[in-house]
Amino acid sequence: MGSIKVFFKKRSTLIAMVATVLSGLLIHMYKFVNHLPNWDSMYLIKASIRGMSHTGRWLSGPLANTISSEYSLPWVVALLSLLFLSLSVALLTDLFEIEKPLYIVLASVLLTSFPAVTATFAYMEWADVYFLSFLLGILAVYISVRGRRTLLLSGLLISLSMGIYQVYLSTAIIVFLLYIFKRYLLDEEHFVNLLRVIRKFSLSVIIGGIVYFVVNKLNLTFWGLELSNYQGVNSVGLLDAEGYVQAFVKTFKTLGLLFMGSKEFSFYLLLNAIFLVLLILLTFIVILMNRFKIGKLIGLVFFGLALFVATHIYYYVSESVQYHTLMMINSYFIYFLAVLMLTKLKIRIPKVIVYTVIPVFALLSYHNFVNANIAYTQMQMSYEKSYFTANEIMNRMDALNDGSIHEIYIYGKAQKESDNIKTLPVIMGASSDAFLSFEDHYVRFFNYYLGRPYEIADEEKKAQIRKSTDFKKMNAYPYGDYVKVIDHTMVVRLSK
Repeated sequence: MGSIKVFFKKRSTLIAMVATVLSGLLIHMYKFVNHLPNWDSMYLIKASIRGMSHTGRWLSGPLANTISSEYSLPWVVALLSLLFLSLSVALLTDLFEIEKPLYIVLASVLLTSFPAVTATFAYMEWADVYFLSFLLGILAVYISVRGRRTLLLSGLLISLSMGIYQVYLSTAIIVFLLYIFKRYLLDEEHFVNLLRVIRKFSLSVIIGGIVYFVVNKLNLTFWGLELSNYQGVNSVGLLDAEGYVQAFVKTFKTLGLLFMGSKEFSFYLLLNAIFLVLLILLTFIVILMNRFKIGKLIGLVFFGLALFVATHIYYYVSESVQYHTLMMINSYFIYFLAVLMLTKLKIRIPKVIVYTVIPVFALLSYHNFVNANIAYTQMQMSYEKSYFTANEIMNRMDALNDGSIHEIYIYGKAQKESDNIKTLPVIMGASSDAFLSFEDHYVRFFNYYLGRPYEIADEEKKAQIRKSTDFKKMNAYPYGDYVKVIDHTMVVRLSK
């Protein structure tokens, strides 16, 4: 308890938490105070049971309902998210002994503006628990290297983090790699002195993995479920040699898309190119500081490869996984690595590097701030288009319904145009087009937003309707008679 009080009394903790909360509010306020749903939101406006057990996320649903209710409450989720993010940055600054206010603020703003954070807020209903998972991964490392007799607790935190979302296993691994990098290459400790902490954390990861898989198996058995093939969660295992090569290539391409934005030249690409040059220069200074010792060089190469792999670790255990923006939050630590080197190198850093990297970080943060709000503008447009589409269809339906029709069949998908405005990099979860794609989306929208509850017809009736002459004569939305009553069922044809 005493150590917790000390932690929260530290100046660095206060700066980290305040900087994270304030920057988070400034960057994402538009999303926090507006209802900007996407396609996933249709299932989570009210969800007494958030069923994610089939994806191996056995803790995410119950935990989300516990800490922010079963309803979609953007402001509540936002405040909890900022709390968890601020604690994450505070733990990082304390763990890595970053004391200069400027670098603490940079670490905070780089995180809150990072594209993956914006993408997480696009899936607002899950943001609080996902950022809690991020926090738990960092906390697992913190107590593992700082505490005594914390092996089991660290392992438990890793299992809970994975139970929310498996991708945050990378958070714990990367933070630990950075910790070893600091002590071995920046603090110039002997590797033998690090073996105990490496062994302890490795055991924590093993324990955490075992607990996660046991609980996952029990949970699936309890609900009578099997793992879904979504993102390859049911095919995790060893790959062949070609599989690992492809995983390496996919990691390179995914990181490239995140940090380049697109293949076309842009200011964002230029900023990240300058950052990459500065990171290489800082790495060369680390080599100089360690006087080109073979052991240190080997350690540096190993660290670089391990960090590269750990950012997209699931590429190396499943060929079916595809990282989207939300899953790339651990790539933030590439920026954090530069902040760490700027604060902990023991030899003088050329002023030109310092005076370049700080403006580059500031400009990147500003670009990401603007990009986040472009994404939220997309979501606003998407909501308005979705509302217009649903309302237009409902007007047709109301004209044909005397109150006795309660079943509905929505056939096909409405044609969608490409985004009118674009983000750079792409923010998965944000689109300027209507988010209504599937039959269930429309039915839920009709119920929650228009107050017209309908039940989806069963597959047998749908098959009969498709064979009918009336259905074959129907036009597709938005032209002609795309709404008809067939076999006492409201039929909406969205496409031919």
